Amino acid sequence: MTGQERRIVELRHGFEGEPMTITAVAHELGLSASNVRRIEQRALGRLRRHLQQVVAA
Repeated sequence: MTGQERRIVELRHGFEGEPMTITAVAHELGLSASNVRRIEQRALGRLRRHLQQVVAA
């Protein structure tokens, strides 16, 4: 997971406080909401695949 992906997941899911909306994260990071959504989905996919590999091992 890239640093940007990690940061978006942290902000969206409240790892460092209250969860933020896609719009709020986009504003915070200077990105469009659609980019935040796309990056978050990519990051969650990476996490999902990693967890599947860990569970299968």
